[in-house]
Amino acid sequence: MNYQDQIPSPWGRNTLKNLRFDLIAGISVALVALPLSLGIAFASGTPTISGLISAIIGGVLGGFFGGTHVGIKGPAAGLIAVTIGALEYFGGGFEAYKYVLAAYFVSGMLMMLLGFLRLGKIADFFPAAAVKGMLAAVGLIILAKQLDMGFLGEKGPFVAPIDILLNLGYFIRNIHPVVAIITINSLAILIIFPRIRNPFIKLLPPPMWVMLVSIPFVFMFDFFDTREIDLLGNSHLLSPDLLIDIPDDLLEGLVMPNFSRIWEPGFWMIVISATLVSTIENLASAKAIEDLDPFKRKARMNRDLISSGGATMLAALIGGLPVITVIVRSSVNINHGAKTLWSNFFHGSFVLAFIFLFGSVVEKVPLAALSAILLFTGYRLASPKVFKDAYLKGGEQFLMVLITCGATLYTKSLVTGIIVGIVVTVVIHNLKSGMSNVLFFKYLTSPGVKVINEENDVIVKIKGIANFINILKIKKIVENIPPGRHVLLEFSNARLIDTTVLEYVHKYSKEYNRKGGQMELVGLDVHRTSSDHPFSIHVHVPLKILRLSRRQQQLKSLAHDNHWQFSPEINWYTGNLERYQFFNTRPVEFEKNIIKGTYRNHEVSWQISDITFDEGALLATEVYHTTLMTIDLPFSIPEFSLEKEYFTDKVLELAGISDVDFADHSQFSKNFLLHGDKDALQELFVDELKEFFLAKEIYHLECDGSSIMIFKYFRLASFDNVKRMINFGNDLIAVLKANRGSVQIAS
Repeated sequence: MNYQDQIPSPWGRNTLKNLRFDLIAGISVALVALPLSLGIAFASGTPTISGLISAIIGGVLGGFFGGTHVGIKGPAAGLIAVTIGALEYFGGGFEAYKYVLAAYFVSGMLMMLLGFLRLGKIADFFPAAAVKGMLAAVGLIILAKQLDMGFLGEKGPFVAPIDILLNLGYFIRNIHPVVAIITINSLAILIIFPRIRNPFIKLLPPPMWVMLVSIPFVFMFDFFDTREIDLLGNSHLLSPDLLIDIPDDLLEGLVMPNFSRIWEPGFWMIVISATLVSTIENLASAKAIEDLDPFKRKARMNRDLISSGGATMLAALIGGLPVITVIVRSSVNINHGAKTLWSNFFHGSFVLAFIFLFGSVVEKVPLAALSAILLFTGYRLASPKVFKDAYLKGGEQFLMVLITCGATLYTKSLVTGIIVGIVVTVVIHNLKSGMSNVLFFKYLTSPGVKVINEENDVIVKIKGIANFINILKIKKIVENIPPGRHVLLEFSNARLIDTTVLEYVHKYSKEYNRKGGQMELVGLDVHRTSSDHPFSIHVHVPLKILRLSRRQQQLKSLAHDNHWQFSPEINWYTGNLERYQFFNTRPVEFEKNIIKGTYRNHEVSWQISDITFDEGALLATEVYHTTLMTIDLPFSIPEFSLEKEYFTDKVLELAGISDVDFADHSQFSKNFLLHGDKDALQELFVDELKEFFLAKEIYHLECDGSSIMIFKYFRLASFDNVKRMINFGNDLIAVLKANRGSVQIAS
């Protein structure tokens, strides 16, 4: 299936056809956006209506002018720390919020200016490790600021995030049992939810479950009565102040900005901080959406900055938080089938409708539930996995993240933190390159990039230092290469290649190859890396010796005994997997432990490998590792996908998601979800094939007409599982060949 065959348009004759999918996706996103918008406003110390204003404006207005096709706009968790610091600078209270709105209005103007000046590419200038360190600091600030409301039910005596984290004993001694029960229960839902496979529970997103499950506690502990109760041996006072507050008249919640302090240096530091974080997070989300979009549509970065800046200005004028393209809600949007920008409009419209229709229900949600959502959000930004992933890319990456995070927390300035991160990164690159300072800074500002045009090939030779500072020059040269050529990116003369460049060339080469060209990365095998991760910094010295794990040794022996080929090395060129619909919204990072073989009795080639792919992106990323098999068919058959059917799949059929059933074989129809052309599949799935699938293990299968993809788990298969998968593929080909009167033989 070619993702470009039918690119949906928000306008024209297919609009109504796409609206059905956009409507379902918009409702799903609204269910996520409602609690997140309330929580972001609550964590920022602003009126809860401020987050809702941003979600509504970002959806109803921002999407139509945005630069992404299925991105969602609204308030962002990354700006919580900026808002907290801004309110503290202006002295706190309602009047301080008006000054903050003025700063955000000016920040929106700067974002629009960056877009009009076509400076959307500046996000590439910031090293990935420094950005992750800054966001980790934001996560720790969110965590610290929510400990008091999440466990005490009131503001604690500590203000600085570091002071809060260093005085955890105070929170343990003064814990509010009722509030803590709600918070812990809500956190349990958020932690356990990704591990639940029940399709009925999956119908609602985890933040909505948190809100719904927390409401009974309000009545159980009588939050509407200010009497003291005795719980767990302690006496505490419950109050309606522990509940979400939404104005009865939404117009009363609108606030105008106050520009009277615009001449203060501190005002402009807030503007710069907000613009920096908004721009980085907005552009990073927009780039991630390109990978998640099943139709691989390009994001217009400058236009997206302009739309986010305009929406931010409008929101600030009526009391709303900054509006940017956000990745968590965009991931939900894409995974629920969104086709066009109308999904963003529906998301904003439904948030508005929910407040009007169910505002009284929302006001029954305890603030502790929002605190739990924010504690979980903060944890994901600053979880041990963030630092572990950095360490897996090399000790220097871990150091960059750690120092940037620490500098941001210590100085209480996101701008200072990112500057420290950039300086540390440059120093580390200088030390690892082994060059003199003069030569290092020469290559830093002017990388040696030479393009050689041969008769059949284009060779791009990169010499010296290739890192985040000169990546814009490298990008300009690489992206000017005409499409459809055979391109070699030659790195053998590069002394150092950093993570930012490696991530870029990997992504761009996949995009170039997808459009019909052939771009290869060569010369990296003469470099040493500080870890086994392919994005680790590459330095021009002898390569490390590769050690095989026990499982790899077993796979190597299996291949040797059967005269198959085995390669444990990482393969980045996974474009062959993009033909399968399953990976349209799940970008494949790489594959390794590749076995290539042939079923000799059928003369059919196959490949089995361990692949790593993403579901979601950035904060919403879930990384999966699975063992997957592909079989090249000697004949063509209809395209289809086959997997186990659940009760909720039958419910989704009512929304127009088709399932091919067989009236003469109810057991197969009950057990399997089959997608494809009904008439063609009625002919292909003869009784022998249906009985085969009923008798075997249930795998996820997908056929693009000339090949079949097979996998079972969202985890790596054991050695025995691999052997069973190979046997399953052999038996499947035998059944298909035995009944090939029902298939069309390829010429």
